[in-house]
Amino acid sequence: MRALILVFAAAMLAGVGAARATTDDVTVTGTKLTKQAARERADSFVRQLQIANSGKQLGRWYDTICPKVIGAPDAEAKRFERRIAAIARPLGVKARTERCDANFIVIISDESTRLIDALERHAPGEPYSLDPYAFRKLLHSDAPVRWWYHFGFRAPGAGFLPTSIGQGDGAPIIFKPVESPRIVVPVTRAINTALIVIDRRKLVGVPYDTLSAYAAFVGLAEIVAPKQAPPYSVLALCDASSCPVAPSFTDAALLESVYKAEDQRDGLYHRIAVTNALAARLEGK
Repeated sequence: MRALILVFAAAMLAGVGAARATTDDVTVTGTKLTKQAARERADSFVRQLQIANSGKQLGRWYDTICPKVIGAPDAEAKRFERRIAAIARPLGVKARTERCDANFIVIISDESTRLIDALERHAPGEPYSLDPYAFRKLLHSDAPVRWWYHFGFRAPGAGFLPTSIGQGDGAPIIFKPVESPRIVVPVTRAINTALIVIDRRKLVGVPYDTLSAYAAFVGLAEIVAPKQAPPYSVLALCDASSCPVAPSFTDAALLESVYKAEDQRDGLYHRIAVTNALAARLEGK
């Protein structure tokens, strides 16, 4: 699918202009919250983004990401890719921007109707490789930014399994009493492709640095777009006075919490662990 997306998108998209910033550095700053405020924000953010929702394990990257940006001028596209990599690496996610197979694909388009038609005609249809509902939502949503992930199940020491196990997260559960009872699952749920579509016509004037921060945040961990983006997140894009040029402190703390959560655990554990870690981080611990 990645090759088809790249071929058809590259043939159709033209570059769009934007102001150039002077550095590729990504600096995240924030303010500590009180214990109660940190807990309330963590609970709300995890719930809004549906982190490990409905008992699913966290979706996150285990292999190296290779960002590819299509539809921006060459210099801006390269900068966009470097900034995604710069946000990924502190999380422990390996990232390359040269001589690699694209698996973190950002398409910036002002011809979204033609792009969507081409993607729909040429998308693969095998049930084990495609979530039809999620992909159709990507194609037909009117949101200015939408995204889709392809997942695989990974067995530690054995790489990706040839097919997913059962329906959704239907992996067997192993009960292991160690020092205390623990529920352990024998596989981890890994993102192996992220596709992010940005409708440039709906985001006129939004800088590429803002879009790169947004794309990095939604592409590095499985999240669901909230009905209304909170003002303390890059998901809000811009406010009346400015556009953020990096993920917010809350965004960065969430990603950090996702990647610090223990691997082979069930979704309920992941949701609680991420919420607790995020609250502690927001409190300054």
